[in-house]
Order: sequence, then structure tokens, then C-alpha cells
Amino acid sequence: PTALFSALKLYGLKQRQPSLWEKTVSFTSISDWVTYKLSGILTYEPSQATETLLFDVKQNTWSEEMCGIFGFSSSVLPPLVRAGTVIGTLTHEYASELGLSIQAKVISGGGDTQLAVKSTGAALEDIVIVSGTTTPITKITAKHSDTKHKAWLNCHTDQGHWLVETNPGITGLNYQKLKQIFYPNESYEVMEEEISALAKEDNACVAALGSYLSAEKNALTKGGFLFDAPLAAHLERAHFVRAALQEIAFSIKWNFDMLTEVTPFERDYVWVCGGGFQSRALTQYIADLLQKKIYVQEGYHQASVVGAAVICNEAFQLTEEMTANIRMIEPQDC
Repeated sequence: PTALFSALKLYGLKQRQPSLWEKTVSFTSISDWVTYKLSGILTYEPSQATETLLFDVKQNTWSEEMCGIFGFSSSVLPPLVRAGTVIGTLTHEYASELGLSIQAKVISGGGDTQLAVKSTGAALEDIVIVSGTTTPITKITAKHSDTKHKAWLNCHTDQGHWLVETNPGITGLNYQKLKQIFYPNESYEVMEEEISALAKEDNACVAALGSYLSAEKNALTKGGFLFDAPLAAHLERAHFVRAALQEIAFSIKWNFDMLTEVTPFERDYVWVCGGGFQSRALTQYIADLLQKKIYVQEGYHQASVVGAAVICNEAFQLTEEMTANIRMIEPQDC
């Protein structure tokens, strides 16, 4: 476990700042803190609580055992509230500040990955790849079987559903950083055009930027680019960015294979969402490597926001069908 988990942060606070810890009444996630500020009601949503290390993911409840291990009283744990639950209404203070009615409802949100998955409209047993800062590769399941320590098991925003996840780590953040270095004044569209102009067999540059298997999560490593020396005359900035995209695609394939070892998958398609899939090149690489059709729902580049809107609509029983504007990318021979 790493400091990603809230329990370790709280344990550090308890050990290093005991006087502050003694004043601590409770804690919550960032998104649940927002709903607390808006409504005055403190809660914790299960898809967020999953990553506290104090939550029993299979039972969907706080774990007394884990609290005991860390020496925490269960009194610091807020009530659990499912995503899409109306927690309350706006406080007078925020209603006035935001110019909204005090009758405006405050609705519990969820984890960013879970909301992104929700935005696609994917069905039970579908796989959804979310390309953001990292790239969770998730399968929606109604089971919580043993993942053999090769995958993460997270609560989904839908009650009775879980997400089995593998993740190659930092991906989209690397892509964004390279854009800033090589294309600081150009659009992503210009970058895509230059990448598409490179010959398919032109492998003048290879990237190794630190992707890994989920079992090695948060491992630190060295990385860089490999290319012939002296530098080839035709080596361009697009070679470096394409090499990074190819590494991302291969790392997704690697982790996809690990996921399907844990939970078999025979469908001929996967869903994708997240800002990283604004890259046509990356989307096609993944279709080709997985040899699966890729489904992309409208609004995919702001998937977590769309997912939040979906659960709010469900809270108000607005069950209108999601848009049928779905783009499909067919795999090509590698």
C-alpha cells in the first residue's frame, strides 16, 4: 500500500502531528467534502471509500478490522451514501453565494474512474478503458471473485456492481507533457497530422516512459527514448510523440491481457473514454493491438463530468436513453 490510500495519510498525521490528530473528528474524500460544504451533511461514497484502506470492498461497508490495524476509532468514519443519493439541500450560505434556490438538491457523486465508466452506458461484463492521467482498464462485474493479486477490485457507482481494474500507470500525463515540450504553440490536431504523416514502418524512435503491470503499481523506474546515433536526418518531433503513444498502447494491451486472465472476456468490442482518446492514432493503435472494435460515446473527452450528469438524472428518475451518437473504430491488421 502507498500514500494513495487515506488510511496511511491519517496514520502519518496521527504519528507526526498527534495534537492535530486529537482534534480530528472525521474525514472524507475531496468530492464528498464538496457535498459537505454545500449541504452541511458529511458522508462518504463507496466508490471513493474503496481507496481508503479502511473499507471492505466485497461487503460494501467500513472495515472494523482495518480500523483496528491502524488504531483508528470507527467514530471517525462518516456514514456511507451511494452515488446518486440526494444528501440534502443547499445551505442558505451557498444558495445565496451561488444564486440558487435553497431547495436545490445536493447529490452524492463518485470516483472519477467510476463516473467515466458510467458515462459510456457500458453493460455488465463490458470492458471500459479510461484514458486520463493514468489509464484504468476496467471490467464491470456483479462478482467479487479472487483477482489473484493481479488486479484491483473497486466498488462501482451502481450498487451490486464492481470494477476489476488493471492500470499501466502514468500515461496521459506523459502525452500531455510531450505536447508541451514538442508542440508548445500548436494544437493537438497539428500533432496528430504530423504523426499520421509518418510511415507505418518508420520506427526511428522507441519510448520507454515508465509504464508497468498493475502488480508493480507505483514502482519508480528510469526511462527515455531510444534512437540511432548519430541522429537520423529524417528524425522529427512527431517520432517522439508517436513513440510515446505506441508505448501507451502496448502497455494498455499488456494490462488488458492481465485483466482478461483474471476475468475472461470474449466480446468483440471495448468501450473507451477520457481525454487521451482525442488522439485518433492512440485509438487506432489500441483497436489494432486488441483486435477489438472500439466504441466511443459522445462526450467521451469529459467522461467523468458526463457520468456525474447521468447519476444526477437517475436521482431525479430522468431515465431518458443516452445519445445514440456512438463512433466505432474497426481494428486493422497489425
